[in-house]
Amino acid sequence: MMRRVPWCTLALVAAACVASFVDGAAARCLLTREAVREGELWRLASGHLVHTGRAFAALDLGVLLALGSWLECRSRALLIASSVAGGAFATLAVWFLRPDVASYQGASALSSAAFAALALDVVLEPGARGRRVLALAALATFAVKTWIERDGTAVVASLDGELRVVAEAHAAGAAGGVLAVALVALRSRSRARTRR
Repeated sequence: MMRRVPWCTLALVAAACVASFVDGAAARCLLTREAVREGELWRLASGHLVHTGRAFAALDLGVLLALGSWLECRSRALLIASSVAGGAFATLAVWFLRPDVASYQGASALSSAAFAALALDVVLEPGARGRRVLALAALATFAVKTWIERDGTAVVASLDGELRVVAEAHAAGAAGGVLAVALVALRSRSRARTRR
């Protein structure tokens, strides 16, 4: 299991590096309400890849690389499902719950999805009592951190320039991770029944 190369995570981080550091790409990828209203719908997804500051990118993408790789080594399907659901939920949260946010960027919602999926996957793992307690404690800590950050101030690290944390995106990303665990578990049960 741990020898699997996390190709999907590496591809996601590579795409984020391109979106963030290739000349002109960040301006075309940043999620802005105005651009989406003008028909640039790809920004609803690409906003999760772009980072306009180097320190912000290093922190965000480092966390995504670590959590995504760990999750993908456990289950590639779970990584993909959590990334898609977490990204979609976070975009909806930013768009509908935070109309004051004119532009959005960063992979932290995807990291939140991977974190929640990873922790919940450990909680549901048979015979993992000690790890289960640690995973539940980690989920509780994440919830507290997200609650504290609801005013836009980062708990873990300061962000570049005028960037603010959008806690709703983190919470929605985590909700997507939880949904992904449920969907992957249902799919596995369905396949197990079919084989009988």
